[in-house]
Amino acid sequence: MKNIFAAALFLVFSCQEKPKSDKKIDLSQRIDSLESKLAIEVSDEDLENETGTAMYLARDYQLFAADYAQDTNAARYLVRCAQVIQNNLNDKQRANELYLDVMNKYPKSTSAGLANFLIANNFHDQNDSLNASRYLELFMSKYPEHELIPAANDLKKYIDLPANKKKSMFEQEEKPAS
Repeated sequence: MKNIFAAALFLVFSCQEKPKSDKKIDLSQRIDSLESKLAIEVSDEDLENETGTAMYLARDYQLFAADYAQDTNAARYLVRCAQVIQNNLNDKQRANELYLDVMNKYPKSTSAGLANFLIANNFHDQNDSLNASRYLELFMSKYPEHELIPAANDLKKYIDLPANKKKSMFEQEEKPAS
C-alpha cells in the first residue's frame, strides 16, 4: 500500500509544471544552442538546415519576449528575432513589424535605437527613400548619442543625393586604379 501511495505522490509532483524560472533557464539555454547552431550552418552555407534553425530560433526569441516581457533581455531578443527573420528568412516586412514592437514596447531600452536604425536601413534596402529618411530623422532626433549616429548621417546624406550623383559614385568605385 505504501508503494502505491508513493507512486501516486510521485506522479502528482512529476506532472506539475516546472517553475517559471526553470522554464526561463531552459528557454535561454535553447536559444543559446540554436544561436550556435545557426552560426555554424551560416558559415557552412547549409541553407536547408539554416532555414529550419532560423525558424526555431525566431520562435524561441518571441516566446521569451512574450513570457518574460519585463526581463532585460526581452527587447534584445526581439531585435535578434527580427534580424534572423530579415537575414535568414528574408522577410523584411515581418522584421520591421518586430522592430516597431521593440520601439513601442521598450522605448527607453538600448535596443529601441538599434531597432529604429534597422527599420530605416530596411527601407533603404527596399529603395523606399521616403520611409528610410523618415526613420533616419526619427532615429537621429530620439537617439542623438547612439553609436550608429555616424552611419545614420552617412546613409541620410546618400539618400538625399540626386540620382545622377549616386550613379557617378558607383561608376568611380568601379574604375580600376591607374
